[in-house]
Amino acid sequence: MYNSVINFLNDTALKYPGNIAISDGDDEISYIEYKQAAQSIGTGLINALKGKGKNNTVAVYLPKSYKCLVSFMGVMYSGNTYIPIDTSMPLSRLEKIFQNLSPDIVITENGLTASLSECGMEDGKMLIYEKLIENEPDEYIIAKATGKVIDTDPIYIMYTSGSTGMPKGVVIPHRGVIDYINWVVEKFDINDKTIIGNQSPFYFDNTVLDI
Repeated sequence: MYNSVINFLNDTALKYPGNIAISDGDDEISYIEYKQAAQSIGTGLINALKGKGKNNTVAVYLPKSYKCLVSFMGVMYSGNTYIPIDTSMPLSRLEKIFQNLSPDIVITENGLTASLSECGMEDGKMLIYEKLIENEPDEYIIAKATGKVIDTDPIYIMYTSGSTGMPKGVVIPHRGVIDYINWVVEKFDINDKTIIGNQSPFYFDNTVLDI
C-alpha cells in the first residue's frame, strides 16, 4: 500500500521513462526528467529545512508551467506539504494567506521576490527555482524523508476564495489523493496512451484530477 503519492511518479518513471510527462506549450519533459528534476528540488528543500522534520509548509509561487508541477513533486520528495499560490492575486490577499499559513519556505523565481517581500516574506525563506534545480539529487536523503511519510499526512493545502474576507486553507492527506487516483484510472480507463489537457489553474482543487 502506498504511503505517498510520490510512488506513482516513481513507478511511471520506471515503466515509461522516455514518455512525455508534461508539455506546457513552451517546454516538455519526460517522466524520468520529471522525477530527476523533482528530486533535485526535494534534495534542496531537505537541506534547507534540515532538522525541522516532516510536514513543513512549502508555498509554490510560480507562473503556471511545468516548473509548478516539478515543484509540487519536489516538495513531496522532501516529505513536506505544498501550497499552490496564484501569482496574479492581489498582494492584499497574498498577505492574508501568508499571515494564516506562515510558510516555512516559498519556491519562486527572481522576478517575483519583490512581491513576496512586500507581503513580509523573509529573504531566507525564499528559494529560487532555478537554483534549487541545480542540486544533485540525493536518493538516500529522499528515501529517508519519504519513508517517514504516512498516508494521513498532508499532501497539499488549497486556499479558498476568501469570500468571507479571510482565505481558509483546506488540508488534503495523501490517502485522499491516492484513493482518488486509483478511482480515476479505473473509472476512465486511463493508460500510457492517454493525454490529459489541463485548463484549471493549479490553485484550483479540480486540477488535482489532471495532475
